[in-house]
Amino acid sequence: MLARSISAIVRPFAQMSLPKSNIRMFSSIQEEYKPEIEGILAGYEFKQKRKQALIGVIVSTKCAKSVTVKVFHKRIKPKYLKEVEVPRKIMAHDEEGLGRMGDVVRIVPCRPMSSKKRHVLMDIVKRPESVTTSNGTVFTTAGRLGRK
Repeated sequence: MLARSISAIVRPFAQMSLPKSNIRMFSSIQEEYKPEIEGILAGYEFKQKRKQALIGVIVSTKCAKSVTVKVFHKRIKPKYLKEVEVPRKIMAHDEEGLGRMGDVVRIVPCRPMSSKKRHVLMDIVKRPESVTTSNGTVFTTAGRLGRK
């Protein structure tokens, strides 16, 4: 009963339209403050990209135009009330093939490119001097050196 009475009150306000003079006034205000509005919206987009960006280490470059990035996020264990870093592996699209094993990279979400790829490589934050894999192969910034 109460819901019907509220909708009966709200419906007429939703169907109201602004007079044409108010619409003209609003459009002139929009034109007048266009640069300020664009600056504010650009700031929002920058914050949104920064918020969604993930930073991780490349652990695999076996696929063409793809890299596997290990990202850590913090989780609190309820029993001990301690913060623990939990790893997560994410596939990211690398169009130019710039990423190498051991690089610290920034990835951002994008439209799904395959069943596993939903991120794209934005930039390389840091490149290590050399990386040793689990089987003993050493990679440097110059390329592959071989086994130790």
